[in-house]
Amino acid sequence: FTSWPGDATFNQKLGIDYQYELCFKCHSYYSYRTSPPNAPSGGTETDQAKEFSPNNPAYHAVVGTSKMPSGYGKFTGTGRNGNPWAYNSRMYCTDCHGSNSTSVAGPHGSTEKFILKALWNPDTGTADATGKRGTDTSSHLCFKCHDYNFYAGTGTGGTSKFSNGMKSNLHAVTKMGSYVHEQGCACCHGAVPHGYKHRGMLVTTADGSPYTTGVKVTAISVPTIGSWSKSNCSTLSGCHGGG
Repeated sequence: FTSWPGDATFNQKLGIDYQYELCFKCHSYYSYRTSPPNAPSGGTETDQAKEFSPNNPAYHAVVGTSKMPSGYGKFTGTGRNGNPWAYNSRMYCTDCHGSNSTSVAGPHGSTEKFILKALWNPDTGTADATGKRGTDTSSHLCFKCHDYNFYAGTGTGGTSKFSNGMKSNLHAVTKMGSYVHEQGCACCHGAVPHGYKHRGMLVTTADGSPYTTGVKVTAISVPTIGSWSKSNCSTLSGCHGGG
């Protein structure tokens, strides 16, 4: 993940089988080598071919098939083919990137940064400053596929990989009887959720920009699925209010 080999070569292919093959011609090392542009999309470009590589420990399933195990996570909405999103769904780049207006077709522009179909920022998935679930971010990009109530609400109705023998979903933790989400999704997962070098698409403050925007985790040791404890991660201010 950290670098391309200096002698990377490419083979011409006439026609494409997958949408990403077209997108990567500009949004990868193939186009800009080691000098990504500070683009009009909203920030410095990253290498999507590197991020979505099936050799990574974690990625959204654009190039490779999903590594999400059956029985974990909770999803909402439907993909471009009308089928409900599921743990093993394959994705297109345009599932996330495109106009935020339904009257515009294709990934030509959006009022949101990075040509996203909906708002995303480091506060996506968080609560208001009082520690109560007062800020509704259910319309944000993450929750077009990931169930809002499961990840940013009560956390019931399924099992997360981020769980242990006592709690089936540690994304939702309690503090004085109320569900608390003091930090957003980016607290642990970073600002570029294409794919990453850590399992679970987790990012720490020691990793490079722009991935670390919004990140609060300073160190992490990823356990086997369903066996998380406080000892697995350290944070600057605590990603959750209790648990």
